[in-house]
Amino acid sequence: MEKLYEEYRPLLFSLAYQMLGSVMDAEDIVHDTFLSLDNKKGEEIQHIKAYLCRMVTNRCLDYLKSARKKRELYIGPWLPEPLLTEAMEEPLQKYLQKDRISIAFLLLLEKLSPPERCIVVLRDSFSYTFDEISAIVDKTTANCRQIYRRAKAKIHSEGAGNFSDELEESMLRKKGENQVDSSLLEQLVLAILQGEPEKLSQLLAEDVVAYSDGGGKVKAALQPIYGADRVSRFLLGISSKRTPDITFRPTTINGSPGLVFYVKESLWSMVAIEMKRERIQAIYLLMNPDKLSLLSLSEQQAKLT
Repeated sequence: MEKLYEEYRPLLFSLAYQMLGSVMDAEDIVHDTFLSLDNKKGEEIQHIKAYLCRMVTNRCLDYLKSARKKRELYIGPWLPEPLLTEAMEEPLQKYLQKDRISIAFLLLLEKLSPPERCIVVLRDSFSYTFDEISAIVDKTTANCRQIYRRAKAKIHSEGAGNFSDELEESMLRKKGENQVDSSLLEQLVLAILQGEPEKLSQLLAEDVVAYSDGGGKVKAALQPIYGADRVSRFLLGISSKRTPDITFRPTTINGSPGLVFYVKESLWSMVAIEMKRERIQAIYLLMNPDKLSLLSLSEQQAKLT
């Protein structure tokens, strides 16, 4: 069992995380899957990989159906629980493709129904054939194809276009461009902290969007903020209320350049960006303390390695 766990955990965690956008729930589902498998010791299971994927998928579908109401009642914009990807072990990084765990991609998946989300993840992230997906989700191959087409159309429909275009562009980036992103992010923060609106406007795309996730636990914008002028005023407004004890350090969050902020030595918030044509297209500001507690744990683990 231990050998199976080591071999398949990275794959199953990546599948569950993309399905749920939650680190803790993904880990719980993978753990429960192996506990269930341990109870079937005496049974002969053919095609163990497909069997495990099916178990995780079914658990994720059940969770998503029960979680949809909670997401609808969530206060303000919802952002996924962040992954501090610089701290991920090598076997897990193999499955956590940057473009497939990006915040932009996970927000795209939020627009889909649970079956649509499941089939898009299996098809696009793990390259399963429709016959293989059919066996995992217990639907006909033709039905899986139809659901997939419907999901892709929904992603590209009105309101999802900017995300979709940015995602496609991010998949074509060269590895070296990640360094440019990191530099741009630090320029953004310095412009905010120093209160330089002109410098800030030079960094933002005209149609930039900013999301701030406080989860109703801390003060944050209750709707996404669109446009360079409004986003600039929002960011400078946050800066004007900041504590003098704030510090930050660069990191990698969900495969993209990010910064984590501290007040004294306590984790206070994190920010990540998406770029388009050397301008900042999207800003993700996470302040929900429940989600930050998971990031804080990842930080501690990173310091120990």
